[in-house]
Amino acid sequence: MDVDEFSQQIAELRSRVRGIWERTVTQPNSQQELMIAAFDELQTAVEELLAASEELEVTRAAAEIERQRYQELFDFAPDGYLVTNSVGKILEANYAAATMLSVRQKYLVGKPLILFIAQQDRQIFSSLINNSQHIEDCVIDIKPRLGRPFPGSIRASPVYDSQEKLLGRRWLLRNISETKKAEEQVAKRTVELAKANQQLGNEITKHKRAKSQLMHLAFHDVLTGLPNRALFMNRLENAVNYSKRHSNYLFAVLFLDLDRFKVINDSLGHTFGDQLLLTVAQRLQECLRSIDIAARLGGDEFIILLVGIRDVLEVVTVVERIQKNLARTVVLDGHEVSTTASIGIALSITGSKQPEDYLRDADIAMYRAKAQGRACYEIFNSDMHIQAMAHLELVNELRRAIGFKSFGFIINR
Repeated sequence: MDVDEFSQQIAELRSRVRGIWERTVTQPNSQQELMIAAFDELQTAVEELLAASEELEVTRAAAEIERQRYQELFDFAPDGYLVTNSVGKILEANYAAATMLSVRQKYLVGKPLILFIAQQDRQIFSSLINNSQHIEDCVIDIKPRLGRPFPGSIRASPVYDSQEKLLGRRWLLRNISETKKAEEQVAKRTVELAKANQQLGNEITKHKRAKSQLMHLAFHDVLTGLPNRALFMNRLENAVNYSKRHSNYLFAVLFLDLDRFKVINDSLGHTFGDQLLLTVAQRLQECLRSIDIAARLGGDEFIILLVGIRDVLEVVTVVERIQKNLARTVVLDGHEVSTTASIGIALSITGSKQPEDYLRDADIAMYRAKAQGRACYEIFNSDMHIQAMAHLELVNELRRAIGFKSFGFIINR
């Protein structure tokens, strides 16, 4: 029971006693009965007042405990707490606030809180004072009586009476210097990490680029940029394996050797010869589809893989297009030259088992084409292989015969 309830009960008791007195005056014949009733009423009222008094005492004790608890929380809180009136004059301050502002608690009371706000932030503080509708949070520089200003976090909450009239404000002050330092350190470290991450990213990019360049060099010709033998054989092996699983899949290997390239290279120089090879590589690629591949074996020799062809006629069409494209005049350093190629063709229908066999067969067909003159092509057949083997055997026998004769001549001497 609070004080208001207790006062109301006393007022009710007075009213009841007054009523009994008035009845006694108006009814003299029943005075004794009325006195007895009044005594009973008074005794009941006293008992109720005693009970109410005990309840009020319990309530007061509980309120005092709560007040002491609040006061302890207020006094010993780690953050600064202040209470000001409506114009910002300090009414209460805890120990943390006094320590933060370098002023004893008893000397803080009565001082305007704005005195402890840095000059550049007083306008912000004034806006907090003028706004009585909401809880406000902001970060401003707090200026203690002694020492240098420091960044502080301030929260202002308005206090009203029962008629919603503004009485003042409660203030929560917190020194965030360490937090600011930590934030600055984090920001600095973040920038450093971002730079380090950028550098790492650049290193990774350089590493990937270097790796890509190494991979390119490992599988491409340095001069022309075309695939080299290793990459070509890998693609050819894939075509061979695929044809073994799909009987209707056809491919062809072309072996090209430029006609009269040695004459051009020796007469005009190696630089001119290299430029001619670059032109040849470009013109070969112009004649092929994106799924085909042209590679340089070395010197003036090139190899081509045509995949997914329909028939021999399609291969011949590509070969004739290559010959026509290569025959176009080339102007290099003021010199006009043209070149052709001897081309050997090995078709997948020959039934060779290994990728190297197709390259060998196309090479044999190329030499047969070169024997017929410039700008010719030949398609490999099994007879060419038999003749090539017979020719090789004949050469070996001649070499052995010459070797034995020379050996005998040495013995006779």
